[in-house]
Amino acid sequence: MGQGDTRGPVKTTRQSLAILEYIEEAGGATTAEIVEEFDLPKSTAYNHINTLYENEYVARFGGKYVVGMKLLGMGESARTRHEAYPLADAMVTELAERVEEGVDFCVLEQSTVYAVFNEVVTPNDPYFRMGRQFRPHTSAAGKAILAKSSDTRVEDVLDRIEMVKLTDHTITSKSEFEEELGRVEKRGYAYTDEEYSDGLRAVAAPVVLPDGRVYGALSVGGPSYRFEGEYYRERIPREVLNAASELEDRIASEYRPGAK
Repeated sequence: MGQGDTRGPVKTTRQSLAILEYIEEAGGATTAEIVEEFDLPKSTAYNHINTLYENEYVARFGGKYVVGMKLLGMGESARTRHEAYPLADAMVTELAERVEEGVDFCVLEQSTVYAVFNEVVTPNDPYFRMGRQFRPHTSAAGKAILAKSSDTRVEDVLDRIEMVKLTDHTITSKSEFEEELGRVEKRGYAYTDEEYSDGLRAVAAPVVLPDGRVYGALSVGGPSYRFEGEYYRERIPREVLNAASELEDRIASEYRPGAK
């Protein structure tokens, strides 16, 4: 291998990160489960796991490897790196009180939508969990953010993602998704109608910083049997749009460039 050739190390790093993500998604995993999932020799799997363990990215708990507390600090650092994040957190709580539904504030990084703050009506709601990840094409927040983004950013995201079909309603065509973004841009908010999960609907509106950059999106979601008719098509969009506008005003008043 020539000097500067990083193909080997990059591949190894990717494998370790994939194992870490699998451990997180599975809620913990044994060495045997990791060997089977990734079709690796036991010694190779152990080397990856041991590296993650020695660097405290995973821990042992209940006979399995689980994500380590070290990641909690890293996640909190990411979640609070921008001066305006506390304003978004407060608005999530206010909006949840107004609509009495699950609410989150999401951001788009590279090609993944992340729930940065959330407020739930039902404890342990699986769809509203801080740090939860969504594919942009299945998420109301992802649609809202992309509809307000530049054509270059939209193209970059669509080039990165695989438009996986999660339900019968998921948009899997790039051209259809671009048409959907056009509709979102015109009305100012986005819907997801059982595109991420059967029985789940959501409405989201983008939040824009004073300098024109898209900051993120506020999203309200709930079961399709409740999110229907005028409530889903008019009241919730109105509440989300008002909250997004209020948040933009607060950011314009309190945010100062040079955020962390």
